[in-house]
Formats: sequence, structure tokens, C-alpha cells
Amino acid sequence: MSEESAPEVQQDLMKGIMAAAGAALVVGLIYGVVGMFVNEFKWLALATGAASGVAGVTFGKKYSIPLGVAAAVFTLIGMIVGKLLIQPGEGGDWVAYHTTLFDIMFCYVGAPALAFIAAGTQGGDYVKSYLPINR
Repeated sequence: MSEESAPEVQQDLMKGIMAAAGAALVVGLIYGVVGMFVNEFKWLALATGAASGVAGVTFGKKYSIPLGVAAAVFTLIGMIVGKLLIQPGEGGDWVAYHTTLFDIMFCYVGAPALAFIAAGTQGGDYVKSYLPINR
């Protein structure tokens, strides 16, 4: 008697990378628009990374290190694009305004790290367990 194993899922790396890029840019722009009119929120910065990683692994069919790296890079790009929309107050310096401890921790380190974890490691299953998709 032989046990039948589930067929190996083929990864579609290009679809995963494109989905990660699209999600990072869209949520990064949403972060920028919300930051322009309301305030910058750390949870929205982290949502950019989560969206990029989860979209990448969902469309890529399985996680991998290259997909995680791509999701992290595109998340960082998405955060910078969003930050370009947010201008400091009258006479403020853009670089000083966007390099506070909040920005470094959540936007430039935390969000890309979350994207990498979601798309590049088994930790992505843990991240997805908090989302209302694939249940």
C-alpha cells in the first residue's frame, strides 16, 4: 500500500513578484494619501509590508527567499513613494521630517521586514492567519 502525496505546487515567481510590487505601490500610495490629509500611522506602514508579502506569496503560490527579497524591496519603494506625497509643514526640511525614529523603525525597517517574512519564510502563514483571506 502506498500513500499518495499531494502534488508539489509549482511556484510562479514572476506572478508573485508582480503582485508584491503592485500591492506595495498601491498601499504605499494609500499610506501617502492618508499621511497627507490625516496623519502617518505605524499600522498602515506595516500594512504595506504585509500586503506586499501576502500578495506575493498568494500569487506566487509558495514562499521563497527571492520572492521575500523582492517583496521587501518593493515595500521600501512603496514607502518612499508614499513619503514623497507627505510634505512637512511650512519651512520644514523633507529629509529631517521623514527620518525620525518612527520612520526608520516602521517604514524603512519594519515594513520591508514584514514583507520578507510574509513572502520569504514560513512565517507568512502566521501573518496570513491574522488576515480574513484564505480561511
